[in-house]
Amino acid sequence: MLFKQAQLFSFNKTLPAQLSSLLPKLEPLIFKNCPPSFSSSHGWVAPTKESDAPLVYSMGHYLLFSLQFEEKVLPAGVIKKELETKINELQQKEDRKIYSKEKKNLRDEVTMTLLPRAFTQISQIYALIDTKRQWLITNTLQADKVKALTSSFKKCFDIDVTPLKLKKISYLLTQWVKQNEAPEGIEILDQCFLQDPNSMKRTIRSQSQSLSSPPLQALIESGLEVKQLMLSWQEAVKFTLTDFMHLKNLRYTDEALADVEDDATESALDRFNTDFVMMVKTLDSLFLMLIENFADK
Repeated sequence: MLFKQAQLFSFNKTLPAQLSSLLPKLEPLIFKNCPPSFSSSHGWVAPTKESDAPLVYSMGHYLLFSLQFEEKVLPAGVIKKELETKINELQQKEDRKIYSKEKKNLRDEVTMTLLPRAFTQISQIYALIDTKRQWLITNTLQADKVKALTSSFKKCFDIDVTPLKLKKISYLLTQWVKQNEAPEGIEILDQCFLQDPNSMKRTIRSQSQSLSSPPLQALIESGLEVKQLMLSWQEAVKFTLTDFMHLKNLRYTDEALADVEDDATESALDRFNTDFVMMVKTLDSLFLMLIENFADK
């Protein structure tokens, strides 16, 4: 279990580190299957797959939570066909035209009728908690999933999860590329996304070419800013950093994975433990560096 995406939040007060204090507070929001008339549901599940696994995985001063989602999938074409049938039947029966407001109500009615027969989609997101620094790191950048996660923490622990206050990251990344210079441990790689702050439609995506090349430097001189930049951290992980300090496409290098290669004698939990140690060690040092450079303290 290695995060492929990550973003950092902080708590407004201390989250208890003891499982005995945490687990009872999670019970009201344990995952339950979505009722037939609901379009979605979510709740806490164990981060590991053992049958008796606790709802919180703990190692040192790190905690791992998992929020599971069940979402009903109704193809738009199915709803449209059923709605058209409903409208035609009503028009023939009552000999009148159906207007937009009533069509909307009929669409809602059709959707509710179809929900019990809809396909379901199950997904999970993870929340890594550093109880020493009171950090929360999610493995998703989807706003709706993050909102569900932060709301669940609020309900269970009466604790607010807030994003960090940041400097203008796009300006700082642009300076890195212009000067071909980054903080110690960071290597600038060959991919970036540029955008003109005065004309959002003016964008350039550069891949597989030196960012110090004259054509790309000329674009920066013309006013484009770096919105996303591919980087390497301590030869352990490659990722794309956005101007919201989101980490995308996290890929752990062969060097980082060398110590956690598959061992046929390892159990699934042993493997999980090994991956977890490597991941938190990498993300911990990486986010410390990012905060040092981008947090508006």
